[in-house]
Amino acid sequence: TKRTHKGTQLFTSRGLSTPWEVAKVSRAFSADINHYHEPEISGGAMEHLAISKAQNFVTFHAHNEPDWRYNLLMPLRYPYSKLLTGRIVVSPAAHEFASHYFPGEYRIIPNGLNTEDFRGNIEPIPEFADEKLNILFVGRLEERKGFVYLLDAYARVKRGNNDIRLIVVGDGPQRQAYEDKLKKDGIGDVHFAGRVTDQELPRYYKSADIFTSPATHGESFGIVLLEAMAAEVPVICANNPGYSSLVDDGEDALIVDPKNQIQYANQLNILVNQEDLRKSMKQKGLKKALAHDWEQVGPQILKYYIEGINKRKKLVPKELRQYS
Repeated sequence: TKRTHKGTQLFTSRGLSTPWEVAKVSRAFSADINHYHEPEISGGAMEHLAISKAQNFVTFHAHNEPDWRYNLLMPLRYPYSKLLTGRIVVSPAAHEFASHYFPGEYRIIPNGLNTEDFRGNIEPIPEFADEKLNILFVGRLEERKGFVYLLDAYARVKRGNNDIRLIVVGDGPQRQAYEDKLKKDGIGDVHFAGRVTDQELPRYYKSADIFTSPATHGESFGIVLLEAMAAEVPVICANNPGYSSLVDDGEDALIVDPKNQIQYANQLNILVNQEDLRKSMKQKGLKKALAHDWEQVGPQILKYYIEGINKRKKLVPKELRQYS
């Protein structure tokens, strides 16, 4: 597929691609700089990198458990590393993972987001605009996202406060099991919204009083945390490496061990009952989100392009020189 945005062409490989298809794309758009995201999981990206004559940069996002597929790719790390001008990781957690399989120099540059998408005059979802306090979860309904621990903690808080509601945005293979658990345990006021569009998502954040993500592992960053912070929603999140390196515990977020049901429920209960704390966390969270706006993150990437190109003693494109 091909999309054009502000003069930049983005080619996305979906499914299998043949070498001649990749070569055709490369000829059609002769770039000064190619930037690949997780190329090791895309055959098309690896093929494109192998024939690229541009300055090549790569961003690693993953933070997973040891994976045999990465072990298979390790023999390629030396020939492919020679093709790279620079390597970016989005967090210390991503750096730990990437450097294990692909040793070398990295620059940590966080993910960015368009904070304006989650701010301003956004209409909340009407059915949630009542006297109940809304707790929001956004994520895929699979084991590593820890949703089952949220259900247990929510049930504990719900028993002492009937004026709360849990809103669930996302779908996944375990949704039916979670709905069955709700019926079995008699947990009320849980609304499954399913998948929502990018345009609808900010309205759910706008409807929330608290955001929580209990993902237990496999998180290298935490873009959903920043989305909530941009929408001025206080955050409770799990103590996985990606989240812990992004937030400041007790300041712009509360960090919990989601498997510790009592601790998780207690922290939820604190935010439910302390409006002043929610207001304080909103302000600090917004500041954190604004620091990750693309207006702040984008120039860091552009400056890194210049540093990498200069190291190779190549000519920096004139469009980038203002960032040096």
